[in-house]
Amino acid sequence: MKTTIKKISLFMLSLAVVLTMAASTGMNSEAASKKPTKITLKATSKTVDIKGKVKVSVKSVKPSNASKSVTYKSSNKKIATVSSKGIVTGKKKGTVKITATSKTNKKVKSTIKITVKDLKASSVKLNTTSKTVASGKTTTLKATVKGATGFYNQGVTWKSSNTKVATVTSKGVVKGIAAGQATITATEKGGSKKATCLITVTEPVKVDTEAGTVTLKGILNASAFKKPTMHYLVTANLGASGGNPIFTGLNDRIDLANALDSLGATAWNTNSKTVLANGESIAAVKDKKGTNANYSKLNISVSWAGHDAVAMQDTIKNADKSAYTGTIVYANSGAVQKAIPSGCEICTSSCYAGICASEDVAMGGTTIGNSANLPKAGTVVTITIAVDGYKAPYNYISKEELKADIDGKQEYKILDVRQAAKYAESHIAGAVSADVDGAVSGTDVASATKNIEAAIKNDPAGTKYAVVCNSGSRYAQAATEIMIKAGISNKNIFTLTGGMKKDAGGWDYDNYCVKSYTSDKSKTDFTHGMTVNQLKANIDDGKTPFVVFDLRDVASYATGHIKPSISTPLRESVDGALKDLSDDQSKANLQAAVNANANKFYVVECYSGNNYAAKAVNYLKEIGVSESKIIVLEGGAKAWKDANHSTIVGLTVSAADLKADIDSTQSYKLIDARKAEDYAKSHIVGAVSADQAGAVSGSDKATAAANVEKAIAGDSADQKYTIICYSGNRYAEAAASTLVEKGVNPSNIYTLKGGMGGWTEANYLVKSYKSTSGFDFVNGMTVDQLKANLEAGNTPFVVFDLRDAVTYAAGHIDGAVSTPLRENNGADLSDETSKANLEAAVKANPNKFYVVECYSGNKYANKSVNYLKALGVSEGKIIVLEGGASAWNAAGNTVVKSTVPVSVDKANKTISVYGVLNGKYLEEPTKHYMSTTGCSLGNQCLFEGLCDRLDFADAMAELGGTPWNTTPGGHKIKSGEYITPENGDNKDYTHVDVNVSWGDKTVSMADTLTSVDGSPVTIDEVFSNSKDVSASYKSGCLLCTCSCYAGVVTNEDMPFVSGADIKTMGNKDVLPKAGTVVKITVTLK
Repeated sequence: MKTTIKKISLFMLSLAVVLTMAASTGMNSEAASKKPTKITLKATSKTVDIKGKVKVSVKSVKPSNASKSVTYKSSNKKIATVSSKGIVTGKKKGTVKITATSKTNKKVKSTIKITVKDLKASSVKLNTTSKTVASGKTTTLKATVKGATGFYNQGVTWKSSNTKVATVTSKGVVKGIAAGQATITATEKGGSKKATCLITVTEPVKVDTEAGTVTLKGILNASAFKKPTMHYLVTANLGASGGNPIFTGLNDRIDLANALDSLGATAWNTNSKTVLANGESIAAVKDKKGTNANYSKLNISVSWAGHDAVAMQDTIKNADKSAYTGTIVYANSGAVQKAIPSGCEICTSSCYAGICASEDVAMGGTTIGNSANLPKAGTVVTITIAVDGYKAPYNYISKEELKADIDGKQEYKILDVRQAAKYAESHIAGAVSADVDGAVSGTDVASATKNIEAAIKNDPAGTKYAVVCNSGSRYAQAATEIMIKAGISNKNIFTLTGGMKKDAGGWDYDNYCVKSYTSDKSKTDFTHGMTVNQLKANIDDGKTPFVVFDLRDVASYATGHIKPSISTPLRESVDGALKDLSDDQSKANLQAAVNANANKFYVVECYSGNNYAAKAVNYLKEIGVSESKIIVLEGGAKAWKDANHSTIVGLTVSAADLKADIDSTQSYKLIDARKAEDYAKSHIVGAVSADQAGAVSGSDKATAAANVEKAIAGDSADQKYTIICYSGNRYAEAAASTLVEKGVNPSNIYTLKGGMGGWTEANYLVKSYKSTSGFDFVNGMTVDQLKANLEAGNTPFVVFDLRDAVTYAAGHIDGAVSTPLRENNGADLSDETSKANLEAAVKANPNKFYVVECYSGNKYANKSVNYLKALGVSEGKIIVLEGGASAWNAAGNTVVKSTVPVSVDKANKTISVYGVLNGKYLEEPTKHYMSTTGCSLGNQCLFEGLCDRLDFADAMAELGGTPWNTTPGGHKIKSGEYITPENGDNKDYTHVDVNVSWGDKTVSMADTLTSVDGSPVTIDEVFSNSKDVSASYKSGCLLCTCSCYAGVVTNEDMPFVSGADIKTMGNKDVLPKAGTVVKITVTLK
């Protein structure tokens, strides 16, 4: 019972709450639905900027519980617009009314006057008024523009007062350019309000280790001439604590201390806890305070654009206007300055914080700028701080570095400053003697100076020197001092570490050492001599800077010479006797060798190291080669031979000279000494294989020798040979040795420089070639290679076209010589006739390479190779065109056509000519059956004739034919008219039968034609026009399918037609494929 009462009570309570809420909702809804009778806006007028925005809103409505929802409208949208939320945007100057209309009572409205003006900013502010930035770095300034309500912020424009110091972008990004100060101004767009920021650009201090100076930039302050100060230079970003310095430093203060340290300067104080009292000086307390009594003194000067340097002491005066005489020293280290961040870099009195300070002016003493010796305020000056007593450190070069330079660019001139006698005993190749013993001992400084001056005389400015002494110390140091006094920059003087003393880490490349040398016979004194063992070691080492100039006559050189030597003869053989070349010719030979071998040392080798070596030294000096680069091979070629060092025989020929010979006389026979498989892959045209792998490896010298013997079999005694190998070395040497053994004169043996590695004429390379029918050819050339050679012109390649004359005439490579091995009917020509055709072509084209072209590079190519070899042509000169004419045509290469003589058979009264079927007229109509080569009709005929039309007309007359027309230019029948006995010159003109044959098939002319509607064509061909008539027209018509006043043979059964009236076309059901060569036989009735 209690539970039931509780449930009823809860229900009644809930019902009461629901009813109360419903009543409340109904009341609110009723109030909101009331229509306003009046609307009041929050303002009656407002001003807005062009593009600026202001908000219009409802202040109150009557009754107060009515809806405040309104719509807004502008009276002139061109002046100002308003959004649905009351946001007004100014468009252009003027006045508009914005009307607010009640959404629930359209009759109730309120307006506000909006005036659009060009408002200006009230202020522009930057995020900072001064900023320091390093040169090359950037910082970004931010501008804040403020204005009245409705103001439109257009942003600012940025400008630098000095773009040589700092630049600024349109986005306020400032970049430091050079030391100095520039004012960056931000100006409101469209207005005049602006704000500025002073930008100070700093630069790193610069250290000159040669002069012992530190330079930095500073700006002269206006206060320098007004307020006495002890601060001469205070760094820019700490200037506030500097007490109105003379100069504001445009650098990092710690960099200055580090720079002085790098020059070896010593600071008086390194302890940040050291303190000087006013009235104390560093000089007075140096033994009691500070950390170093022997500190460095400094000489400071100031310079600026257009003015020489002024000593610091002259740029200031004491506060009482007396002269300032303070001595500046390196006072406090960077560590001290870090701990006491005053920013002081130079102080005019003693100081326990400033990096540089006076040692003798008591702390607290003040100075003022001397306007007589300073520029105007704001000038950027250069302050130079020189360490007193500074001595530039010696520069060193290691033996490895010097050797690399000798092997490479030879940028260093080597001065050997040891005693002259030691230099004569042994010195580095290229070194010049400059004995400074007198300076080291102190007994004769003048002679030492004279020796140095003589060694460096006429050297270009900036020459770098490597100074070589006994151990890299006293003599080198003495030489360095003399050189600096002579004006040579210390930075260009390098001492060889360890000198010539091996156990001190000095020079130990013995084979790079030469010595003074006196020849055995002529007793000539040479400054630089090299032994044969040294030269051999250098050659064996490879990639050395030594080049051997062989001065002997060419025959002696060819008989045996040092492997990498260059023939630069000073003698020649005349009628079996040796004779000196002229001075001009001798120098020309040497000059050419020098030009081809820049930055080298020239080892001159003559017969025995006497007279001709002396001549060569003088010649080389005359053509401008430094004597230090000229080395005499002691004992010459004789000493080399006596030492049993290897030589090679023969001469060398360049790739360019060999190509020129191939293109002309082909005086060299080419012997390819590489492995046979490499020869088969690719070899120079004309080369004969003589594999020397067995000789090089030592595994089969007999076979290698036999290969050479086979290659030269049958050659004349004076035949010249060029040996081709991989790089002009081992394989060529093996072949040359065998040639000499077989009696070949060494002067007739040449090696291709660089071997196949130096040959760049890709189109002069051929390879072994197996045809599609299995024929093996030694020399094959691709159609692309042949095409490139022919297009290049002036090449040694002549094409022999082996196909029958008709096929040749139908289309052949331009310039190809017709050398048929087949008759026109397909039968092979006899061996005698075939060889005769080839022999005539060979005789007409001597000293050429014969590219034989048959149908497909098979049977007839093989025949021609055998025929040509039988005629005595070297196989090296016979090249097969790979794939023959078929490959040439398949590649889309152009061909030219020619004529085949007209064949006349008097007994049977027939004339035979050849033509090529034009596939176009198997699909389109034409009245031209056959035209002849070179006619104006071009390819408008069913058959392009391979004959001369006048020869054809002559043949018709020869067989007794009578033409219808003999009057040139006469009897021009019109369209639709026929040839008749009545309208020509002869009534009894000759009728003929025309047949077409190809392969084993022969059909009549009528059967080869059809009409556009498929109906048969009637043919009655006649001898229509004489030779004279045909010659008077350029059409070239030979056979026509209609009556024609120009064609030699025409069809009197069809009228003369043109344009759309032409109905005849080729019968593709009868005729062969396009391009087929056919034989056309004309029989006189």
